[in-house]
Amino acid sequence: MMPSRSFQIFRLIFKERYRQPTLELVIPTMLVSNVFISAFYARGVFNYYGLVLAFVPLISVSETLTFALALRNIIFVTGDHIYRGSIISFMMMAIKRISLFFFTYFCDVILPYLFWLFTTELYIFLSNIPVPQYLVLIYTVGYFFTENIVLYFVRL
Repeated sequence: MMPSRSFQIFRLIFKERYRQPTLELVIPTMLVSNVFISAFYARGVFNYYGLVLAFVPLISVSETLTFALALRNIIFVTGDHIYRGSIISFMMMAIKRISLFFFTYFCDVILPYLFWLFTTELYIFLSNIPVPQYLVLIYTVGYFFTENIVLYFVRL
């Protein structure tokens, strides 16, 4: 059975943003840095240090990788397509423009966030310390606000 055109275009966009070594390096690094290092500090007398290490973006490797991956996708891939005019070749494919925007937005912004959310929730589960969920909400609001502002200025 042949996959639909929309799925083929999504697969093309996904493969362009996440080539061979990207996911193989990013996800294990996020897991190791966010889950195991923070869980190690959270077990003993370093309980508060483990909590701070997990949720301060300048300290946490996982949050920094999430921002870096999303900004790389927006600026260096989508922005480069817009700057060079090669986005026109995507728009001439048999797909609606709203679907094309959704596919690029999902690959550029939402997937790195889902990677971060998975590793963070795994950290909260493994560390067994009470982590306020408003910290995840604060990071989520800041992440989407920042990435959407950058995406807005790239598309201008």
